[in-house]
Order: sequence, then structure tokens, then C-alpha cells
Amino acid sequence: MATFDGITKTPTRVNLAKDAFQPHMGSLGRGSATEEAKIHGERVHQIDGDFRETIALNVNTVVKGTVVQEITDNYMTVVGENRSDIVSGTYIETIIGPHIITTMNVFNETRIGAHIQTHGGIMWQHDKANEWHVGVLNVSFYAVSHEMQIEHFEAALHHHEIKGMHNYFAVNDNAAVLVQFQTKPLNVKADVTEAKIYAMECEIMALGARAGMLEGHLVPLKANAGARVGLDTPFGG
Repeated sequence: MATFDGITKTPTRVNLAKDAFQPHMGSLGRGSATEEAKIHGERVHQIDGDFRETIALNVNTVVKGTVVQEITDNYMTVVGENRSDIVSGTYIETIIGPHIITTMNVFNETRIGAHIQTHGGIMWQHDKANEWHVGVLNVSFYAVSHEMQIEHFEAALHHHEIKGMHNYFAVNDNAAVLVQFQTKPLNVKADVTEAKIYAMECEIMALGARAGMLEGHLVPLKANAGARVGLDTPFGG
């Protein structure tokens, strides 16, 4: 038997034409309701106390308009199995307080387009063409770090390095230094081919001393070309 067919299933004592309230739900024959309930107008659902709803099977909700949720207290969602969120447009999430994410298993993240993150004074921008790191303070510590680059460009106002051991190999090393200060307690050089070209070299020594028990230089080929002006004053004399 259909429900919304215009036939009264259970007579009520309320005159709906004059009364502003609908009859109690207990007065309707809910067991004989076989058609889906449809609301074609507005619906207001206000609950002043607690609300608990238990659904044993699936829930499918289709909203063609705007959905606004305003929660003034705590909000918790517990998903026992899989969860999928598909957003076709813009997704904006604003968190005023602390944001804590805990992942117990593998975390896979795939981004097709550009990705921009802004955290305080540090900004990371990743895309297919380039990668930019802009920040006020950046501190990194690596026990073991391997780095391979096709091209590396670095510009620094002040650059400081402290290394216990530095092994360096270069096929072609070009350096242009305006002012250089070096302090070397121990310097060992083995040059197969050494070439120096001086436009002008000036050495000024107030005191110079050189003493070596055993000193050897093995240079198969050494070429010096250029104008050299030297002012040597060993031992101040």
C-alpha cells in the first residue's frame, strides 16, 4: 500500500486546516510507508539538546547548493575504513590554533600543479620547472648527505663553513675572489699541471720566516706569466 496516495491511513483528532502544528509522528502508520519522503521547500531542524544518529547501512547525501557548518565546540570524525574527499573547485582550510597531523602508516602525496606553502617567515614553492626556498633562518643537520647537481648557482652576502674534512674534486674550477684571507696550519699540494697568470701580484711581508726539515714539490709542468711586483722584507730587514 502506498503512503502518499491521498487516502487517510490513520484518522487523527487534529484539524490540520485550523491547527498550526502537525500531528505527532506516533499517529501515522510508519510501517506502511513504502515511498521515499521528499521535501520540495525549506527545512529547519533545530535540536536544543544532544543528537545521536545511528545508521547501519550506507548514507548518500547530494547537495546542489552551498553547505555551511558552524561548530562552536569540539568536532571529531572517526572513519573505520577508507575515506575519499574529491573537490572539483578551490579548497580552503583555515586553522587558527595549533595544527597536529599524525600518520601511523605510509603517507603518499601527489601534486600535479604548483604547490605553495607559507609557514611564518619561510616559504616553499614547488612546481615542475623550478624550486625556490626563501626564508629568514634555515638550519639543517644531516648525518649523511649526498648531493648531485647538474648546475649550481649560489649568491651569499656572508658565507661561513666549518668542516672537519673536506674532499674536493673539480674538472674545471674557476674562481674570482676580490679579497681572500686564508689560514692553513697544514697545506699539502700535489700538482700535475699548474699555471698562474698574473695581471699584477703584490706581496708585502713585515716578517717572514721559513724553516723546513723536509720539503718537496713535484711539479712536472709549471708556467707563470704576467707582471709581478714584490716587496719582500724577511725578518723585518
